[in-house]
Amino acid sequence: MSKHTPGPWEDMTKLKRLEQAVDQLTDSATHLFDVVAEIVQANAAINAELLDALIYADCGVNIAPTSAQLADITLASEQSARELLSE
Repeated sequence: MSKHTPGPWEDMTKLKRLEQAVDQLTDSATHLFDVVAEIVQANAAINAELLDALIYADCGVNIAPTSAQLADITLASEQSARELLSE
């Protein structure tokens, strides 16, 4: 039996279908990102409306904090909130 060798048109058709599939996945991922961004923005707006002020504790300095370090960050943020918001 002879093995079928795809011609250039078959390869181009497969490539075109692959490009279309990638485009669809990219569109879906972009849409998902937009939805998540809207949820995050809505959540932030709700929190700001409820609290009138927000204090952020950023773990950017300590990339992988331990549980004890997270507890310290939480306590320091709470103290900052009390001092800054006079509560």
